Amino acid sequence: MNTVTLNNGVEMPILGFGVFQIPDEETQAAVEAALDAGYRHLDTAASYLNEEAVGLAIKNSGLARDELFITTKLWIQHAPAGSVQDDTKRAFDNSLRRLGLDYVDLYLIHQPLGDYYSEWRAMQELHQDGLARAIGVSNFHLDRLVDLIDHNEIVPAVNQIETHPFHQRAADQAMMRERGVQIESWDPSPKARTTCSPTRFSAPSPMRTASPSHRWFSVGSSSATSSSSPSPSGPNAWPGTSTSSISPLPMSS
Repeated sequence: MNTVTLNNGVEMPILGFGVFQIPDEETQAAVEAALDAGYRHLDTAASYLNEEAVGLAIKNSGLARDELFITTKLWIQHAPAGSVQDDTKRAFDNSLRRLGLDYVDLYLIHQPLGDYYSEWRAMQELHQDGLARAIGVSNFHLDRLVDLIDHNEIVPAVNQIETHPFHQRAADQAMMRERGVQIESWDPSPKARTTCSPTRFSAPSPMRTASPSHRWFSVGSSSATSSSSPSPSGPNAWPGTSTSSISPLPMSS
């Protein structure tokens, strides 16, 4: 599987399997199917309420830990002033426990809300302690991202945002590349918007709508796709083939 190199040297698979909007009772089977299909990057979050099911799927897979790249996310910590850092570490410990892991490969701030500066300081310590191989953010607009970079020691490795052919965010992408932040799309194939595209109907082959979108994002970006029934063709089917049957859902909001 193709990878991108993050700003701290960690290799991240360019395409991940996300579990947003997959019901908890269906998550384990969906993740097991994704792993069988060849996915090695799994993307979950505390707010998805299915980290435990993801962990069970990982355990049942029999795959070595270093074969996998696991992302999870910190939800907003509504704590009194001065205790956000402790609460962030506690939230991380709870995610690790639910996942059944000793570390994660990528830990993200899910939303730029609340005291995310204190959250980031705690996450820097988690990274320095080897509990999160890389740390990053999600849904950060440029002003908040640049401010976070300018006032902290560690530059976020990733910003997971909505990008696709209908919402390219060229200025954001240019700035993130300049600052060494990897762009990860959580909505690479907006089904409702592409279903009516004339391009889809004029294609010479019955290509899935997702394929052109994934070819678009694959230049310099990474992505996480979500489905309760992953294609047996796996992640390698995305970059331009017509064999994938995954219907991507938005990763997060």
